[in-house]
Amino acid sequence: MKLKQLYWNYKKFRTKQRIKKGEKSIGETMPLRYYLERKRGSRDLIVVYSAFPEPDKPAAYNYVTTLSKIKANKLFLLDEYGSGGKGCYYLGKDGGREVEKNVFVLLEKVKKELSVTRTIHVGSSKGGWSALYFGLSYEKDQIVLGGAQFRLGDYTMERMPALFAYLTGTKDDEIEKEKLNRILPDRIDGATPRNVYLHYSDSEHTYEDSMLPMKTHLLERGFPLWEDVAHYTEHGKVGLYFAELLPSLLRKILSEGIE
Repeated sequence: MKLKQLYWNYKKFRTKQRIKKGEKSIGETMPLRYYLERKRGSRDLIVVYSAFPEPDKPAAYNYVTTLSKIKANKLFLLDEYGSGGKGCYYLGKDGGREVEKNVFVLLEKVKKELSVTRTIHVGSSKGGWSALYFGLSYEKDQIVLGGAQFRLGDYTMERMPALFAYLTGTKDDEIEKEKLNRILPDRIDGATPRNVYLHYSDSEHTYEDSMLPMKTHLLERGFPLWEDVAHYTEHGKVGLYFAELLPSLLRKILSEGIE
């Protein structure tokens, strides 16, 4: 066990060194930091969005080590704005969408440079919300998410009021709350149905208030769903379970797809 942990720590150290060397940014207003791993000969792109970091940790790229053996181009996006620099769902501040604009500019740039023919958007929790939002902005892009939020206004006003204030410029404005609530449902309503791959637990708080209504909305709009259901009781464990699932699931999607 100790050897395994030492090996994992070494891999994480090497990953941090690679990121430090290869990290870039795009945009002048609220610039977006990112890390791109190119895979020669591949025209597949996996875009990975970050979840909230642990309370005592800064914003970080997610699943870089987890996906190290996946043979595809990989684009990792850092979400370092928001209250305490913990993330703003890649949107912006005070009702603005500066970070969102930078994400779209970067996606278009990378897709063009790498002649990408297939893109898979990946994330858990906050990153899952972002993966679905940005993934559905493109007609054929695929989405793999874990334990994500759905109605952003309800979630942030109730559970993260400082972030709600950051996103909207208000503390408790019902109109602004509903604007945030409608961002993801409206994106689903305007998108072309395609497979969406979901991991979640049916025994933690985001299931009833987020994953269940998200699933219902997607199904009502004709989206086929592939589901991996667990039973852990703490939302903080979603990243651990999602990381175990992700490499094998991505390999299957890249090689043959899952019906």
